[in-house]
Amino acid sequence: MVSILIPLYNDNVVPLVEALLNDAQDLRVPYELLIWDDGSTNAEKLPESIAVLPHVTLHRSHQNLGRTQTRQLLAQAAQYQYLLFLDADMLPIKPGFLSAYSALSQEPYDLLSGGIRYQDTPPEPAHYLRWFYGQHREAKPAAQRQQNPYFVISSNLWIKRDLFLALNKVLEHQYGLDNVFSFQLQKEQIAVLHLDNPVYHLGLEENKSYLQKTKSAVKTLLSHEQNGVISDDFTPLQSAAKTLNRWRMTLVFIWATNPLMDFIERQLCGPRPRLLYLDIYKLHHYLALKYRS
Repeated sequence: MVSILIPLYNDNVVPLVEALLNDAQDLRVPYELLIWDDGSTNAEKLPESIAVLPHVTLHRSHQNLGRTQTRQLLAQAAQYQYLLFLDADMLPIKPGFLSAYSALSQEPYDLLSGGIRYQDTPPEPAHYLRWFYGQHREAKPAAQRQQNPYFVISSNLWIKRDLFLALNKVLEHQYGLDNVFSFQLQKEQIAVLHLDNPVYHLGLEENKSYLQKTKSAVKTLLSHEQNGVISDDFTPLQSAAKTLNRWRMTLVFIWATNPLMDFIERQLCGPRPRLLYLDIYKLHHYLALKYRS
């Protein structure tokens, strides 16, 4: 028994809903599909015909609450023991997507992570950075992801309902809360299994918008670190910062990279971005926020 939960904000969710309903025909357990529109401003992306489809329930918020709080509302509204979270801009890659999760639901795991992929054809230049990052940093096979099991991407996640409600404690409208959720998994030593059951990530931000969200995610990470919600060495970014601090090179790094930020932004928004520059970009903003006078 599974509740498929889709938070929605200004995305075209029709292809995902159609793919899930078609795939669910082979599902041997009861299911429901809940969509929660988080105050979308583009009503054309969500035709009313979706709400009358079998097994589908549509909820709406009158204001934009953010993805994390919308997921909380979806979990609270769900009627079944297992939850499958999918972002509205995802699309299952192969048939049997739902059955692959359902077949493992009785195994001794509390959370299953199927992974994400990006289409092989590069997008237009204005969206290239997000695609390039996803291809090289996020689209990993299950065996590789299992080496660091607590790092999960919440846009394709199967989890027990009671566990999610217990762990999903930070509900602010912030970008970058997957790290906080992943830390809670590690803290509680949750049994996590990564499997090769991926979805395509189709919704790609424009390059400059992605860099802004990257800075917001860094700010979110530091805020929760300073509030004691997440440790100061959980992510690779934090570990790199601690290494610099141990070598007493923090201020030198900030000073040396500060005049490079405009160049790095232009490079990352160009046709051949280098992820090393993105790492430097994130580390600079993290340290500048942490050690600003």
